[in-house]
This record gives sequence, C-alpha cells and structure tokens, in this order.
Amino acid sequence: MHSLILGGYHSGKTERALALASKNKDTLTYISTKDIEDRIDSSIKTIKCTDNLYKTIDNLKGPLIIDDIASFYSNLVQEEFKNYDESIDNLAEIEESIRERRVSLIDSIKNYEDDIIMISSIVGLGLIPPTKSERLYRDELGFFNQELSKHCQRVEMVVAGITTTIKNNVLERSPDGKGTLYGVSVGPGDRDMIVPRATDVLNSVKMLAIPQTKDGRTIALDIISDIIDLNDKEIIKFYFPMTYDLKKCDDNYRSVAKNICEILDTGVDVAMPVLGDISIYSTFSNFAPYVESSGYTVKVIPGIPSFIAAADAFNLKLMKGSQTLTILSCKDPNLKEKLQRDGKKVIMKIGKQLPKLKALLTELNLQDSVHIALNVGMDDQRLETDLSLLSDDEGYLALILVDEK
Repeated sequence: MHSLILGGYHSGKTERALALASKNKDTLTYISTKDIEDRIDSSIKTIKCTDNLYKTIDNLKGPLIIDDIASFYSNLVQEEFKNYDESIDNLAEIEESIRERRVSLIDSIKNYEDDIIMISSIVGLGLIPPTKSERLYRDELGFFNQELSKHCQRVEMVVAGITTTIKNNVLERSPDGKGTLYGVSVGPGDRDMIVPRATDVLNSVKMLAIPQTKDGRTIALDIISDIIDLNDKEIIKFYFPMTYDLKKCDDNYRSVAKNICEILDTGVDVAMPVLGDISIYSTFSNFAPYVESSGYTVKVIPGIPSFIAAADAFNLKLMKGSQTLTILSCKDPNLKEKLQRDGKKVIMKIGKQLPKLKALLTELNLQDSVHIALNVGMDDQRLETDLSLLSDDEGYLALILVDEK
C-alpha cells in the first residue's frame, strides 16, 4: 500500500508513519530528505537523500518511509531558483524543470512495488509568501501533494498528534486483472452502525450493485447515501423476487451473477451494500457463490445484525452464562418445535407470514414474551411488546425476540 501523511510542522507525522510501518521494522528503509533525527530507531536502515530522490527509490526494495516530501521540494526549489534571472524573468523555465523532476519522482513512486509511507506538509493555509521562490515552493508542493493523494491508497492528516483518515482505498487487486465483488454489510439502518471498513470499501469502488424491492425501493442505498459520495459512482440495480418458487429464485441468482461477472471482466470492482450482516439470511449469499465458482474473487465485509441492534434498543441481554440463542427463519417448517426449545430466540424473515406467526406465538403462550422491532435503526423504527398492535402487513423488516418462559 502507498500512503501519504499530511500535516503541519511537529504535528506528529513522523510518529504516525513509524507506527504504520512498525510491523515491517526489520525490513524497513527510512529515507530522510533532511537531517536524520535521533527518534529514529538505530535498528532501522536509514538513508539521507536531499537530491535525486527518484533515483534512490529506483534502487531500493522493501517497505519505505520518505520523510519528507516538503523538505525535498524545498531543496529542489532552492537549487533551481539559483538559475533565476530577474532581468529576463525565466520563471517559466524553472517551473518546467521542477515539473519534469516531479514527473520522474511520481513515476518512481507509482512503479514501486512495496509499501511506501510518504510524509509531506500542508501548504496554502497561511499568508501569501512574499517572494517568488517561496510562492513557487508553495504552489509546486501543493500540486505534488494533489498528485500523490490521487495515487495513494491511504491519505491521512495529522493535527496535534491526532490522525484523521482522508482516504482509505482498501481494495485488493486480483492478480488476473479482473474486478472483485464486495458484499458490504451496512447494518440495520443507523448510519452510525456502519463499520469503518464498509465505508472504506464503498468509498473506494466506482460501481455499486444495489438490491431493490418490487416497488422500486433501494433501502441499502438510502442508508449509505448520507455518508458516501454517490456523484462519481455508477449504480446498477437488481431485483430479487420474494417467492417460494426455488427455481425462479435460482434463475434470478444466476442472471444477477452473470451480469456481475461481465462487469468484473472489465477490471471494475463492484460493491453490493446489504442490510444487516451478510452472513445472516442475506440475498448476497445466494448469488455470490455463482460468481465465485466462475473464477472471480468475492470478499465480504461483516456488519452489525439487526437483532443485535434490536436487543440494544430494548436494553436486552441476549445471552449470559450457559444460555443459548437460536436464530430462526419464519419460513422454517419446524418453527413450532424449535420455539419450544430452551433459550431465547430470534425470529427473522417474517414478511407475509406475520399473521400465522402471531397465531403460533399465541398458541404456544409466548405472546407475553416477545419484543418486536420494526425497521430497527431506521428513522421510522418502532418497538413493541404487544403482538396485537401489529397489523398483518407489517412483517417486512420486522423481527421478534422471544424470551425464555
């Protein structure tokens, strides 16, 4: 991974770089474009390089820290500005010479196969520099930082020792050049419940595959729309029929997989945001195996399941000691028998089966042992403990927690 760490002077950039590279300490090379500081561990290989940084990089292997780009640029501008002649104002020639060396350095960085952590300073936040050389330094370093940030998978800002992630492209390229399919769990609905890695993946991909309901709703897309910039995303939508016709479902899964594979063949990564956690009754888990069995890479990002969010909303303890928790589908043909077992239960995939489920819970004398969550985590979340308050058409995105009697 290529990383860029930005910040002001003495903001903690070097400490952050060393922390990121700590796992590679034995093979790490630390390149300093200024005097090598005492805080660098003596066991780390160090090189001082104030000029021709690209040549130094070209001759190295293994993980690198470059500390820092700002000092290198300062040296470069000072060197080039010695050729400035005010009488003929040849500033344009100096700028072109600096840019040629910038291109060489960028190429060396892009072609470096191992990890690089580059440190640079933020410019342009203060007063306009009074001299041409200082303005040239500010401008050129600003342009260089922009180019680096476009190339790097990770960009961070360090202020007063506190790190903020600006960019974190966590995508892993397949060796065959094909794209990767990411199944991204986005939790039950609350944006604050989306795990950071899910956000990183959704921000990094250029294409989103969005599940939609029969009436055109795109709930997962609605959840992420406030935290992901969708302006640069290509969005394709897929309808997954809710039916007991297994052949119809399977045909649909194969069709979706075929369409996804055609996109992956172009080298484009695709992410599908999915409610809750993908490992629990997710449509993604039904079609993704067809993608994987066709030779494509499939990766899954876990998330917070809806029943965990529901338990939290009710302030319930799902398990303690030797207690058991059983997760059940309302479609389970043995649901009645399983509801009579010891331990607490979670009933999911309710849908149109809500009237029958209400009757079953009443028959088993469990109607007073339920906690019902509808649209948990969403703006219209509703929590109930009385089955009679549910209308028969409220089963979609509903789940029921059943206590031990």
